[in-house]
Amino acid sequence: MIGSEAQVPEKIVDWIGGEKGGSGKSFLCRTIAQYFDDHKISYKLFDTDRANPDLGRIYRERGCRFAVLSEAEKHEDSPNVIFNAASTGRVMVNLPAQSFVPLKKWVEERDVFELAKEEGITFRFWFVTDGGFDSLKLLRQTLDYFADNVSHVVVRNFGRGGDDWSHLDDDKQLQAILKKYKASIIDLPRYPSSRHRNIVDMESMTFGQAREHQGKHGAFFRQSAKKFLRDAYAGLDQIDMLDGVGDGAA
Repeated sequence: MIGSEAQVPEKIVDWIGGEKGGSGKSFLCRTIAQYFDDHKISYKLFDTDRANPDLGRIYRERGCRFAVLSEAEKHEDSPNVIFNAASTGRVMVNLPAQSFVPLKKWVEERDVFELAKEEGITFRFWFVTDGGFDSLKLLRQTLDYFADNVSHVVVRNFGRGGDDWSHLDDDKQLQAILKKYKASIIDLPRYPSSRHRNIVDMESMTFGQAREHQGKHGAFFRQSAKKFLRDAYAGLDQIDMLDGVGDGAA
């Protein structure tokens, strides 16, 4: 288990998704993991990305587990370990690209939402977007399917989408859906230095390790991590991180 023991375990599954490859899903997952660690929130971490399991690499020694999310029959029970882990506490799951179909299949064939009600488990789905047409189309699909069964958080990734979010802001149909499902919208800032971020990735550091680093990379390397986390936490603080399904604010 990663983080310190919480006094009252919260049965919450945080799905970190976005469907598109390179949208920043694992980057957000690492950010939330650091937030949990800094706030002494106990959680278990799962990586389901077989193509690029960077969470598994970075957090291997701290308890990150792997689960396969696939339409293949031989893997049909693999996600069950995520649900079982949530029966005793909070779980965060890093989803791979194009995970909607296998996740939907598992949810429907295992009657997951009904079972979750019996077990007192709630779900929160974080959708990371770059604001592009394809990403917003997939966001609409996710909202329509999961509906009120999860709490929705839409994450505008400024590191991928830049500063122009007009496609999201001006889409009246999508805005209506976001309001219908009480989706929260927060911002994930760009890392202050691309070079420093590459070092963090190459050396498989957590953002906390980068923030406390005293080695060859220097003071500005530490400061980049401090600034990024400070700005990212301003967005995460808009969400009640201790609750699962609840009221959001579009």
